[in-house]
Amino acid sequence: RMALRIARELEPLTMRDRGSVFLDRLLAFVAAFEPQPDAHDRAARARAAVLEEMTSLRDGYLRHDDPVTRFEDLAATIKRRIEQQTFALPADPAGVHLVDAQTAAYGVFDEVYLVGLVEGEWPARIRPSIFYPGSLLFPLGWPAERERVHAVRAAFRDLLRLARERVLVSTFTLDGDDIVEPSTLLEQLSGAGLKACAAEAGATDLGADREACVSGGVDPVAALRGREAEAWLALRQNRTAQTDGRFHGEAGLQTPRPYAVTAIDLYLDCPFKYFATHVLKLQEDPEDEESMSQKTRGRFMHEIFRTFFDRWQAQGEGAVTVDTLDRARALFHEVAEAALASLGPAEATLERTRLLGSAVATGLGERVLRMEAERPIPIVERLLEFSLNGEFDVTDGDRRRRLRLAGTADRIDLLADGSLRLIDYKLGRGPHAGRAIQLPVYALMAAERLAGHAGRSWVAAEAGYLAFGRQDFAPIGETRAELAREIAEGRARLLAAVDGIERGSFPPQPAEPFFCGTCPYSSVCRKDYVELEE
Repeated sequence: RMALRIARELEPLTMRDRGSVFLDRLLAFVAAFEPQPDAHDRAARARAAVLEEMTSLRDGYLRHDDPVTRFEDLAATIKRRIEQQTFALPADPAGVHLVDAQTAAYGVFDEVYLVGLVEGEWPARIRPSIFYPGSLLFPLGWPAERERVHAVRAAFRDLLRLARERVLVSTFTLDGDDIVEPSTLLEQLSGAGLKACAAEAGATDLGADREACVSGGVDPVAALRGREAEAWLALRQNRTAQTDGRFHGEAGLQTPRPYAVTAIDLYLDCPFKYFATHVLKLQEDPEDEESMSQKTRGRFMHEIFRTFFDRWQAQGEGAVTVDTLDRARALFHEVAEAALASLGPAEATLERTRLLGSAVATGLGERVLRMEAERPIPIVERLLEFSLNGEFDVTDGDRRRRLRLAGTADRIDLLADGSLRLIDYKLGRGPHAGRAIQLPVYALMAAERLAGHAGRSWVAAEAGYLAFGRQDFAPIGETRAELAREIAEGRARLLAAVDGIERGSFPPQPAEPFFCGTCPYSSVCRKDYVELEE
């Protein structure tokens, strides 16, 4: 009977009507259910606030604009108005207030207990949108993932300093197959500037006897019996402290060795990834793909361009110019078709579109040829897959080191004015210009290796990535002065990375948080022990 009465009274809300009429009916419905005299104060306060907000909204409709609408649309407005209401906390100083992390930042407390510090909840996991990718949102001002992480960590640091007397933090683990990792925010405790203090006797529930023995609150002889228990207790009481450097990527001094420039780039992306690849020499899991993997496709593309330029030069051709562009296109088409013949029909069709283009997209070959034809200075010589291995003097200010470096430049163009242009092919997008050192260091190595070549010195005038995932050539410096600055900064990053490697510092510290999503070594690193910094 009650359900039928409610349905009859609310049935008019299913029709279209003016907002003030809907609110009058809703207020009348709420008034029909008066609270009992012994209703809790908090419930009465909340009810009064809701009624006041609805009354104010109705009066606003009557005074300004009262269009015909649906109740579903009005309900969203009512919900937003209710959510904007705030209430002062009770004035009882001896009470315990259970509040969420956002609300707590506006309170004044003697003691603060931060509970439930587990990964996925502190910070809350944000799932990417399948409708609005980052490549679309970022140019519109949407914050990057690393900015959100920094904001969350800043808010956590504020909570750590919120209490006037004492702050306590806690995490938990679950038994069985449920894996719950402590939050990475816990790593900020050591740098929060808080003074650690010992717990007062009787202030903490010691729980099980085993945990009590470890904390020293129970006599282990009385609580545990037998050799197995004594061995367990000795192990627990003498376990390595979590602050030990070995839990934070410290592997001890490393013997200097020849360094591949691309490996140094890997160290700058994530030191632990370099450690797993080049020190532990762990093997990546093989990729299970129906088509070519990224690495295989990269080698395939490199081989096509190397073959094309070898044949182009063998025919006595120099730089690709506007006058020779058609001949270059024909030769590239011939080389590409010969390479595509080794692939299956479906895969050959996909790679042919990528290389030769279609009605809606320019092919990689056309972009490479146009890039060269648009440059005004003629090419004297083109060095392909040029080895830069050797010993080099690397200076940074007053500091100087002689390093054995290894690298292979995809392409070096020697120009008529005595300058050189470095080009590196990338299958996807070019690396982060402010972090990668490959091209700045290659420019340094090429100038030293080519000194005296053809009876002259060569100075790097242009260097950039021809990234197949982009629509243009991406230089690392628009002018010679900018390129010189990039080379100087690359030298500094190179020396800093070599120092870190030889010091044995390999923390799982990715330069970008999303690197962990595709890292093959995420199952063996200790991200939970190390704070991720930009």
